[in-house]
Amino acid sequence: MADQKIPRPVLNLDTLIANRSVIIDGKEYDLFDPEMLSPIDGHRLKICGRRLMALLDQDGLSPDEEAELERIPDKVCRAVLDAPAEIHERLTTRQRMAIVEAFISRTRPMMPPTEPAPMPAAPSTGEN
Repeated sequence: MADQKIPRPVLNLDTLIANRSVIIDGKEYDLFDPEMLSPIDGHRLKICGRRLMALLDQDGLSPDEEAELERIPDKVCRAVLDAPAEIHERLTTRQRMAIVEAFISRTRPMMPPTEPAPMPAAPSTGEN
């Protein structure tokens, strides 16, 4: 019995996620953690992000694309910031983009980082 090793857990999950917040007009609002999103919501936001980047990279925009460039940050901001509609309506596009950037900065890889390989011992030169 004394020789048996206790197996290490294969997965360590925290169910409590501490939200960060954004202060707007002196009041604090929760910025959701990316881990709180369902897979489909995460996928939808990723599609919005790709479209936003594509629009920003274009040299010229049609009137419809200009309107879309205004709508996407609003849509994403409403999905990631827990604030009443009247707060969202007062935000400028630049403020919405800042909130989206704050949300994106919270993303982390789905897989935990692997442990680094141990460093090999320095080769002996034969000298003491």
